[in-house]
Amino acid sequence: MKDQEIENKKIWFRRYGKLVEVEDRLKNRLVILEDKLQGVRSPNYSGMPRGGRPVTVADLIADKEELEDRISKAHDKTLQCRRELLEVIDSLEDPKHAEVLELYFIARMSIDQIAEDLGYNTRSIYRLYADAIAIAEIPKQDLHL
Repeated sequence: MKDQEIENKKIWFRRYGKLVEVEDRLKNRLVILEDKLQGVRSPNYSGMPRGGRPVTVADLIADKEELEDRISKAHDKTLQCRRELLEVIDSLEDPKHAEVLELYFIARMSIDQIAEDLGYNTRSIYRLYADAIAIAEIPKQDLHL
């Protein structure tokens, strides 16, 4: 099998992790924004002007609604990607291959963690991973990566 084809498959599988990271980043921003909404601004005792346009509660609420919408859309994409990956993983004949790919790409565990959890050595997990990637059949429309 060509190296480029293997690399394309890895890229296809990694999509889920990237989508999870985007969703996590947006959720972290939402927490920060909610903290701003809860926080009380301290009074200005120095008499010095603060400069800039003050942020109003209405601005923060609008930002929060926009961020919640972005999180919802990111979550939908993440779930769809997860379903696609699991469909490919579940189609593998060898359950060991499926388990390694699911733990690596869906549970986002490292090869060392997988080896420890499954009671294999790291070399065996790398072999199972490489074999699973090679035999996995990615949907053709997604191979344009």
